[in-house]
Formats: sequence, structure tokens, C-alpha cells
Amino acid sequence: MTPTADELPADLIERVKQLSPAAKDKLFDLLLGKDDEISNEPMQFASEKVRLAWKEEIARRIAAYQRGEVKTMPMEEVIAVLEADQREDERRAG
Repeated sequence: MTPTADELPADLIERVKQLSPAAKDKLFDLLLGKDDEISNEPMQFASEKVRLAWKEEIARRIAAYQRGEVKTMPMEEVIAVLEADQREDERRAG
């Protein structure tokens, strides 16, 4: 059985954070299904240009995170904020 994101081992997450940019690039390709051993249903992009643009954007975001330029928050907080926003939107509409 494949683990969910919540079930990923902490040591795996830490090891991924320590990867070099080239290794992260390789992992990204594997997760996109470029290796049939990883996935038989690769993620589809509109074009190779779009795939490369997303790859560059992800690398840019990872680098910003590593430099401490990005504020992160736990998923539970994100969900709470989104739910509060939705309640506020519903209150205004109702």
C-alpha cells in the first residue's frame, strides 16, 4: 500500500530537503512519471514547453524556500484559513 503524504517518513522528507538541485531535478522527473517503474500514468502537460516551465518554477520556489524567502505553514493552518475565507464569502453572499 502506498503511503499518503501524512504517512511519509520524516527521515525521507529530511533526505529530500538535503538533495542537490540536480538530484531534486531527477526526483521531479521520476515523480512526473518519466520512469515507468515509478508510475504507469505519467502526468500530462500541454506541451514540453509547459513541462519545462513548471520544472523551472518548482526549482525557483524550492530555492526561495531554501533561502528563507518563503513563509510556510502547516496544512492544517492552510485549511483553516481557506475554510474561514469560505465562511466569510458565504456570509457576505447570504
